[in-house]
Amino acid sequence: VMLAPVAFAFTSSAVRSGATAAGVARSRRVRASVGRALADLGKEYRIVPGLYVSPDREDLVAIGPNGIFVIVARDDSGRVTASSRRLFINARPAWRDLVEDCRVDALRARERVRRGLGRQLPVHSVLCFARALVAVGQEIRGVKIVHASRLARLIASVPIAAPLSRSEIEATVVALTTSTLTRAAHLLRSAAREP
Repeated sequence: VMLAPVAFAFTSSAVRSGATAAGVARSRRVRASVGRALADLGKEYRIVPGLYVSPDREDLVAIGPNGIFVIVARDDSGRVTASSRRLFINARPAWRDLVEDCRVDALRARERVRRGLGRQLPVHSVLCFARALVAVGQEIRGVKIVHASRLARLIASVPIAAPLSRSEIEATVVALTTSTLTRAAHLLRSAAREP
């Protein structure tokens, strides 16, 4: 009886940590599903899984002859529709601006590549839904919206005037992953300095 208040106090913490663990597991399943879809691209593409372009979001990146594709994977269910500027999930605006998230990640990846290689390369942002029915026929503010089953076909169909060479693709992979590793090492060093 005396421990009942303690049990009540820790119940909400346990529920929150369980919800967090379920969210992490769900996002891993979604990224794995999108990763399997990217496997259909072929050997000329390099896939960089688990790239933190933004601090709070883990993206997949496909780099090929027709450019760099920053893919934000989502696990929403239902029907995805859009107007000229907004995305709707089940006829309601998404709780966060997913299109803007994709645009920001693509801009950050473009800047990393520009710093690493010293020149601009074409970067495309893709919002990919693993479960939802995607009924969007156009880009929204430069973001391509697609279901995971059509992702490889969409990426392969994007035209480019001057295709990237194999060495440019490899240099881009190095530029993206090196800056991520450098940032991770910096965060570890700063965390070690804190008391």
